[in-house]
Amino acid sequence: MRRLGITIGVLFFLLVSSAPALAQDGALSQSAEGRTLLVPSLSLNIGSMTRYQAGREGSQSRPHFSIFAGAALYPRVRNVNPFFAAGLEIEPIEFPDERSAIYLMPVMQAGVSVLGCYDNLTPVTATFSCLKVYGIAGVRPGIPGNLPYGRLGLGLNSFWITLAGLHGNAFLPSTLEAIVEMDPHGSRVLLFRMGLGF
Repeated sequence: MRRLGITIGVLFFLLVSSAPALAQDGALSQSAEGRTLLVPSLSLNIGSMTRYQAGREGSQSRPHFSIFAGAALYPRVRNVNPFFAAGLEIEPIEFPDERSAIYLMPVMQAGVSVLGCYDNLTPVTATFSCLKVYGIAGVRPGIPGNLPYGRLGLGLNSFWITLAGLHGNAFLPSTLEAIVEMDPHGSRVLLFRMGLGF
C-alpha cells in the first residue's frame, strides 16, 4: 500500500510539473479557441471486475479500484471537438495465493469533447469539459507466465454531473466506463466502473 501511495504521489507531481505554465502572461483568462492544447487528465474509479477463465466454468468477481493519470490533446479547441488522451492506469490487485501487486497499464482514449457550456474557451474549461464521450484501448500485463490482455471499452465523463449532484446534496460520479479485456486464449475480464475525473 505504501508503494501505491508513493506511485500516486510521483504521478501527481509529474502531472502538475509538466503542465504548461498557464498562469504566465494571463494565459488562464485568454481564449484558447482555435489553439492546440495539452491539458491534464485524471480519474479515480471504483467498480466491479468479473474474470472468466478460458476452459473453466463460472467466473470470479471482486471489487475494482484504479487511478488514471495522463494528458489530453485537443488538436483545435472549439465548442465541439475531437480529443485524444494517453496515460497510465494504476490498479492494486491481490492474487488467489494472497500475493499482492500493482498493475501499471498503458491506456489511450479517443472521442468527442463538448465545451459549448462555457462562454470562454480556456485551458481550464478544456480540462473540465462539459461532456466527453470516448473509446478506450489499452493493455493489461499478464500474470507472470501468462499472455497480456487487450482492452477495449466505452466511457462518458462530465464533471457538471457531479457539481449538479452536490447542489442537490447528492454525490454523483462524473465518469462511467464499461471495459472488456481478452487474452489470446479467450480468457476475459469485464469491468463496470464509475468515478471522479476530468
